[in-house]
Amino acid sequence: MEKGEEQEVIHLVKDVFDRQVAPTYKPGGREAFFRYANVDALKARMANHKVFVAEFEDELVGILEMRGTDHVSMFFVSDIWQKRGVGTALFDAAMKSNLSENPDLEKITVNSSPNSVEFYKSLGFETQKPEQESDGIRFTPMILDLWH
Repeated sequence: MEKGEEQEVIHLVKDVFDRQVAPTYKPGGREAFFRYANVDALKARMANHKVFVAEFEDELVGILEMRGTDHVSMFFVSDIWQKRGVGTALFDAAMKSNLSENPDLEKITVNSSPNSVEFYKSLGFETQKPEQESDGIRFTPMILDLWH
């Protein structure tokens, strides 16, 4: 992500979240998510986060935000681009960057939304704990052991 693209990134996140994730949340979960997923919060996180973007013909079609090199913070792909390799390509690009920055990287973690657990499993992640809920946000803690 280039500086100045924060609004476009958050627009994509909100669009996909509202259609695919928010319906599975209890009241308050959506508001809790958007306290994290907004332009000001994203700008503040950029000191120790990186956002990878996928574009097609100058249109943003996917984003992957990493905290440091070992935690997937947000990962969203436009509805029409899902199941077409965009998410896998974004993840591969992030892993290449993360391993270049941190060659001793051993694991990647994520708190997956309910609808993304199978996608993360397809990338090699395993469930660490059963689904949990915090502030109305449902998630499954998952891990990818890079040397297993």
